[in-house]
Parts: sequence; C-alpha cells; structure tokens
Amino acid sequence: MEIVKDVHQKIQDTAIDLFHTESTLDAYTGLLDLFLKWDLNRIGLNFDILALVTRSEVLRINYEEHMNAVIERATFGIICLQKKGKARQDVDAKTLAISMIFLMNGVTNLILKGMSREEIRARYHEMGKVILGFDDSEVSSTDA
Repeated sequence: MEIVKDVHQKIQDTAIDLFHTESTLDAYTGLLDLFLKWDLNRIGLNFDILALVTRSEVLRINYEEHMNAVIERATFGIICLQKKGKARQDVDAKTLAISMIFLMNGVTNLILKGMSREEIRARYHEMGKVILGFDDSEVSSTDA
C-alpha cells in the first residue's frame, strides 16, 4: 500500500507544482506528460495493486482512506483554480477533481490498449476543454 501512496503522492506533488504556473493548459499537459513517461511495467503495477485491494479488507480500507485524501487534495486544487478563474465555475470542484482522476486512470488504460501517445495527447486536450473549460484560443507552450 505504501507503493500506491508514494506514487499518488508524487503525482499530486507534480500536479501542485505544475498548476502554480501561469498557464493552466501547460500544467494540464504536464500532468499528462508524467503519465506518458510510464512504461507498461509501471502501469501494470498499478493494476496488480488494485487486484490485491479487491482481495484484502485491510488493504481495501487503507486504499479507500488514501483515495479519499487524494480526492480531497485534488478538490482543493480545483477550488484554487476556480478562484483564479482558471477552471469551470459551473461545476462543483469535487466533480471536476473526480473527473480528472477518471481521466488519468483512462490514460493508463489507453496506453495499455496501445493507443499512440499522439492520439492520447489530442484526446486529452479535447477533454481539457470539457473538464476545465479550455477554449480553442488557448495554446499550450508545448503545442506551439
């Protein structure tokens, strides 16, 4: 379980660092880049851990507590973005935070599926428009 906490902590720390940049789109793209660096073994480890969680009540409770903390921290991050006008105001912060968690879990599935990193990046960018409210006029410095 400590491995899961460590991985999630690194992701959260990276996200916090990224979202302190001027461009929310650049930060959003940087978060994707973190996941795109993972190889299949790293992704597989996440699924192995989830399988263990399904077989152990102690691990399941620990994982639930941990994920509740992840959701709480992500929600706080979204609230900060909303206050700065850098995230959708018409959806509550917890829903947006959970949407981001859903999206990042989906990215790992698409990598396993064999979808190209370029297509994942294009679809992810489109989802940013839906989840955080980017518009077509915003251009990431990584896209320029």
